Amino acid sequence: MTEKKAVFDFKGWIREHHNTPYEIRLENDDLIKLVTEYGEASIQFTVIEEYTIVEFSIVSNKDHSVKFYLHFELNDENHAKQLYDEMVETLKKKKLCVFYYHVRQDLQLPCLLII
Repeated sequence: MTEKKAVFDFKGWIREHHNTPYEIRLENDDLIKLVTEYGEASIQFTVIEEYTIVEFSIVSNKDHSVKFYLHFELNDENHAKQLYDEMVETLKKKKLCVFYYHVRQDLQLPCLLII
């Protein structure tokens, strides 16, 4: 895949931002997984023309359903880190019960929370 120079090294930051409640698995250059006994988070990087899209999802180990989903354009370091931290907090919970959908940043709408 053609690599776009990102605003910052988000992949490197994720690898260095490791926390003990989960295990990091580097599946390939574009996919990082965070694994707990309760669920598995996937962090997928996709380059579309000159844009890098990051997609977070968490799948429950109990029923294999998606409990968290979020995608965004990688163009703001602080925003990306904040979204990552939200996803990790959801992953660390013993009961995965939250589902997020993130609309495009240019629409400037907040995340929608569906419970």
